[in-house]
Amino acid sequence: EAHAPDLDGLASLNLGVLCIHGGRYEEAQQCYEDALRQFTMVRNEAHRLASLYNLAYLARERGHMEQSLVLYEESAQLARHVGQADIEIGARGGAGLAALALGRGDDATAAARAVDRLLGPAPSWFQGRELAEALCILETLHRGVLDEAQSRFRTALEAAEQQEPYRAAWLVAEVGPALARAGAHDTWDLVEYYRGRVKELGYEALERRYASLIREKPADGHGAD
Repeated sequence: EAHAPDLDGLASLNLGVLCIHGGRYEEAQQCYEDALRQFTMVRNEAHRLASLYNLAYLARERGHMEQSLVLYEESAQLARHVGQADIEIGARGGAGLAALALGRGDDATAAARAVDRLLGPAPSWFQGRELAEALCILETLHRGVLDEAQSRFRTALEAAEQQEPYRAAWLVAEVGPALARAGAHDTWDLVEYYRGRVKELGYEALERRYASLIREKPADGHGAD
């Protein structure tokens, strides 16, 4: 009503994030699309990038991998153009995860290598890094190097937990079962622990995801190596 599209867009963007945490994906979609329209109208490239990036994340959470891959690649290109290195890393990580889900192993490997180059030797934590770390962990597992994957997972999880519990819980849900299936059976203990954390913190979408993971857990906690 005040004709303030920047504020309208920011409110929609942040409301979309809250909707995702609550598992209200249709509402999140509407919020992000509204934010994208507003920021495109006022030519705010940084916030338009944030809207695209969140739309890519939402598409992946909803299982729309092809759409997610396209949006993440567009986000990575725009992030490089406007100099947003953190978002470029997260977007390339998300694109690699989508490629992995689509069975495009070579594309996922290329994305993981690009992410490692962009991260550098001693990166600080930032929002979206969990996507990059998840990709590198799963790609390492795909190559059959369990020890390296476990080490990277432990380091990333500790950093994520210090930053925001949601990021840590998301990372465990994303890579924990794959680590357990590869032989790191104690990872199921982390799955159980974070299942309680997400319920306590009210992350409804992750709570449902953890409930599904627990149903898939082998009776002995191991499963096939």
